[in-house]
Amino acid sequence: MRTVIALIVVAGALLALPPKTEWKTLTPSKSKDKVKIIVKDKAIAYYRLNAASPLEATVKGPVRLRIYVRCELPKGTTAPVPYSFTTALDGNGPEAHSAAAAASQVAKFDGAGSAVPGDPDNFYVEVPEGDHAVSVTVDKACTQSLDVRFYLPKKPMAEAPKEPGK
Repeated sequence: MRTVIALIVVAGALLALPPKTEWKTLTPSKSKDKVKIIVKDKAIAYYRLNAASPLEATVKGPVRLRIYVRCELPKGTTAPVPYSFTTALDGNGPEAHSAAAAASQVAKFDGAGSAVPGDPDNFYVEVPEGDHAVSVTVDKACTQSLDVRFYLPKKPMAEAPKEPGK
């Protein structure tokens, strides 16, 4: 009997989970370097972020912008390496983001080189209603280049419920 109750509780919890978000790519409006990273035999374009090359994207809100980041690591790196960057919305902020990346076991750069991609991390920026510029800048203390992709949800965000009389 306990097993049946436990299965009903688990099934109910799974049904209550929100649907998985599907994402589409967003090309930065300001970018200098493009790199290709091979993952599962598929070449994927990333945009290099370093001190000399910030990224910017124009985004129409309301939306949750996903920033997918891989840190470039020297070949032979075994321990996770910390990295950091900032985001700003319409020049306001900045908001600091940081993580530590280990060398990826499934990704490699297209072509020979002295670096390997790190495991990816996701960061998010909540963009309010209207047209906005989101800029991403590597933190001054960060010595690594970062490879970045922007994503938007394929389906628009649900509108927040309006209060009566507004």
